[in-house]
Amino acid sequence: PLFLNPNVPKEGESLDDYLWREYGYTKEFAHSEDYPLRKAALQAGINLNPHRRVVNTFDAFCLVEAAQGMRLQQRLVQVLSRRYFEEAEDISDEQVLVASAVECGMCGKDALDKIKSLEVRARVQGRYDQLSARLG
Repeated sequence: PLFLNPNVPKEGESLDDYLWREYGYTKEFAHSEDYPLRKAALQAGINLNPHRRVVNTFDAFCLVEAAQGMRLQQRLVQVLSRRYFEEAEDISDEQVLVASAVECGMCGKDALDKIKSLEVRARVQGRYDQLSARLG
C-alpha cells in the first residue's frame, strides 16, 4: 500500500509532474473523472486526492517495521494510506508519522526513536535491496 522509492528527494515531487514524466499523463487527465486509477479507487471506497506529492516513504516503512512488534502494522498501513492517498498528507514528515503512530495506539516518542533506529533502518534497507535485486 505504500510506494517505497528511496531515490525520491526529501522535498518530494508534485504528483502531476511525476505522472507526466513517468507515464505522459497530463494534469487534466490525472485529475479527471475518467482517470482509471481514480475509478478503481472509488470502486474500492477510496477517494484519491489528486493534489498529493510523491514523497520518500523510507521513514514510513521504518515505522511500519517497528509497528510489527506490537501487531499494529496493518492498522498503521491503513492510517498512513488514508493520510497519504485521501488527505494528501506528507507521510515522510516526522510529525505526520508520529501522529499516525499515536492514532494506532503507539507511543509517539517510541515511534520517533524507532524511525531513527539504525537497526530498523538497516532491516528496511536490506529488504528493499533484496527486492530490488530480485526485480532487476
